[in-house]
Amino acid sequence: MGLSNRLIYALLGLVILMLIGMLISSWRVVLYPLLPVIGISMLFGYTRELPSRKWPLLVAGSVVVLFGLLFTVLDIMTGGEPTGSTNYVLGMTPPMALYIISFPSIVVLTGILYGLTFKQEDVQEVIQEREAFTGEAGREEGTQ
Repeated sequence: MGLSNRLIYALLGLVILMLIGMLISSWRVVLYPLLPVIGISMLFGYTRELPSRKWPLLVAGSVVVLFGLLFTVLDIMTGGEPTGSTNYVLGMTPPMALYIISFPSIVVLTGILYGLTFKQEDVQEVIQEREAFTGEAGREEGTQ
């Protein structure tokens, strides 16, 4: 069984676990499997475009790990309560401060990692290789 088949089975198992979490009304059982689902989905998309590069694995893995750490810290901070403690950070409850400060930072970091991974030259090289291999360039010119 190939790697892509194993990843599809992993996605299926994680989605089934998330559905069970929805049925039993447990947000943790829904949220934590979602992070690997995001990473596996990113990995499929990245490796399809640049199959010979190792950077896509780093990007997908780092995004999942960063968001996983963030959600774990948030879960610990709140302790099951929606607002957590009554202490304030910059005028906000700690979970809100974590949302407002950390999540946008990680999203920007993800964009930077994506930009470093998919340089224009690499993408053009892969597109040219794909066109040469499949002969798509000749077919497209002939149909116009």
